[in-house]
Amino acid sequence: MSNFTPQQQRQEQHNAVIEELMFSPLENQLIGLLESGPFTRDALVEKTNEPRTTIFDNLIRLEEMGIVKRFSGHTNTVGRPHVYFTLTGRYEDAIREASGLNSNKN
Repeated sequence: MSNFTPQQQRQEQHNAVIEELMFSPLENQLIGLLESGPFTRDALVEKTNEPRTTIFDNLIRLEEMGIVKRFSGHTNTVGRPHVYFTLTGRYEDAIREASGLNSNKN
């Protein structure tokens, strides 16, 4: 029987998926943040302390892989809408698939 809490089990599962899919450490960090919900690029820059261009380049790579998608969100202020990034269903499918693969390895 496992001594891990459900949250710890989810983190272990997440770590296994990351290794399986070969994400970079920064991509792993971005995915971890996006698991809690959508973020703007500026919010991700603030959370990671990485340059805007580095964050954007990594988000684009994840987007091209089908792991992340972007959408516009209007605010109640004048100006451009905010662009948010969020995980896609493909990422959740990859977690489920990797979990099945990992459980079959034991």
